[in-house]
Amino acid sequence: MNLKMMTDRSTGDHSASVATPIYSQTFRVRINEIDPHKRATCAALSNWMMEAASVHADLLGVSTTSLHGMGAAWALTRLVMELDDMPLSEQETLLRTWPTSLERLQFRRDFCLYSLDQRVLARAVSFWVNMDLQSRKVLRLPQEYKNLVSDTAEHAMEVEKSILSRLTLPETFSPDTGPGNLGHPVLPEDLPVARLAGQARILVRRSDLDVNRHVNTVRYMEWLLESVPQSIWEGFRLRRVEVACRAEVFGGTAVSRCIACKLPDSLPGDAGFVSSVMAEEDGGEREVLRALMYWQPVTKL
Repeated sequence: MNLKMMTDRSTGDHSASVATPIYSQTFRVRINEIDPHKRATCAALSNWMMEAASVHADLLGVSTTSLHGMGAAWALTRLVMELDDMPLSEQETLLRTWPTSLERLQFRRDFCLYSLDQRVLARAVSFWVNMDLQSRKVLRLPQEYKNLVSDTAEHAMEVEKSILSRLTLPETFSPDTGPGNLGHPVLPEDLPVARLAGQARILVRRSDLDVNRHVNTVRYMEWLLESVPQSIWEGFRLRRVEVACRAEVFGGTAVSRCIACKLPDSLPGDAGFVSSVMAEEDGGEREVLRALMYWQPVTKL
């Protein structure tokens, strides 16, 4: 894939034509973007991706500002990330992004993160919809969006149909919600039973909101990392994450539970989790996001 467009976030210097199908931007891993192993977190990568996608959308004529002028906005519905070799603190990276297809009501955008010597560090696939800002309902994508996708667009990675919709978490868990206590989701027979491993309670702040006045993707990623046990955070490294956004969360909302249920290991020593973000609503709870996370011990990498 040829480098078509490049900018550095420290300078904001752009050099490209609006019609360029691939956008590239360099990012240096900052000290506040790393995990205990001094590598960039998935939240940091998410932030870079959202920034690059926003700039590219502007260059392609479908920016947040232009959509707002029509009473609409971009909204992320699904994100899949493969974290092959996340960059270390202060490392320079190159992030490339490009539209790949229109799939029903969704617009697919792919990402690939490289080291400066062109090694692949991470890959991601995202799916977006246009949302009506008044009704908050999904809109049909304009046919003109097809012109934004190159006929030769490659996929950063192949993604299968998500199993997240097939998982049903329990309405309540044991009152003792410490790590290791059982909480059994209702799962199809061919999927393993999960158990509660960690939990966090969060109050949505103004700083958690984006221009659409709902919680942004980066905050969700940070919350998911809060939900896993400390032993996982310190002794493992995240290798894959899949997120399905189910509803919006607005300012002042209490996120009653951000839970992580451990799945039986797919490989010896690995740790898989299905996580859920639950928001308080009308005296009850509503699930607003669900995710799958797969971790590997640091010693295996």
